[in-house]
Amino acid sequence: MTLQILSTPGDQTGKLLKEAIEQAIAGAEVEVTAGGAGHFELRVKAAEFAGQSRVAQQRTVFAAISHLMKGETAPVHAIDKMEILTPELPGQTAFRLRRHHWPGPSWPGHAPGG
Repeated sequence: MTLQILSTPGDQTGKLLKEAIEQAIAGAEVEVTAGGAGHFELRVKAAEFAGQSRVAQQRTVFAAISHLMKGETAPVHAIDKMEILTPELPGQTAFRLRRHHWPGPSWPGHAPGG
């Protein structure tokens, strides 16, 4: 099975990501930056994240965009960086995700050719 990245321009897919997150998380402020083919960085600020663990925050965002990451022709291949902020504590809950896609030769702990 070969992974195909749709040739959807990054701006259009970025718009879809932004809209999906804003619809799922009331009052969210969302910034999307396109990287390479199918790769994006997200910055999401929402009061809903206050008091949630980082895992819960991640799950909320990934649940909102999961339909854009499913299937062989998914327009979103990876979220390379996700920054989560709350209005009360800007920057306090920010974190960096490693590339969120299937392991490959550059995956930590994965030996080339094995």
